[in-house]
Amino acid sequence: HTHSVEDLVAALGNVLQRPLRAVSDPARVRRVDRATLGADITLARSSLDWAPEYNLDAGLRATWNSLGP
Repeated sequence: HTHSVEDLVAALGNVLQRPLRAVSDPARVRRVDRATLGADITLARSSLDWAPEYNLDAGLRATWNSLGP
């Protein structure tokens, strides 16, 4: 799966139970910047018999909960 910064901010807002928004400064965006990033975990799956335990939402929620109250 790929996720944009907006996806990440929205997912974090869901975890925090408050609206968040990403603000982009066009003057700081470089031609080489990508709108989305993704990782291909095919090699890790086949070589290490590994798979992620959490999706983005669950991972953010677990991270937030581990930080305590």
